[in-house]
Amino acid sequence: MWIGIDKFGEYDDDYCLVAEIENKVIGAVWVRIVNQYGHIDNDTPSFSISLYPEYRNNGIGTALMLAMLKYLTDKG
Repeated sequence: MWIGIDKFGEYDDDYCLVAEIENKVIGAVWVRIVNQYGHIDNDTPSFSISLYPEYRNNGIGTALMLAMLKYLTDKG
């Protein structure tokens, strides 16, 4: 089932974390189970990340990914 970003947050396995600087979102990491390129199965979410170019190569993306992995691990 392809659901893209439509209704993100309405499904049980939709999770997103953001990085902010001075109340401005500068990046995000999100997971969602979608049937798209790289789809493994209906229990394994797709893992996506995006940062504005000027904030890349500063460890922010790595911190976002690690925070999401910890969040998912803690949720089981």
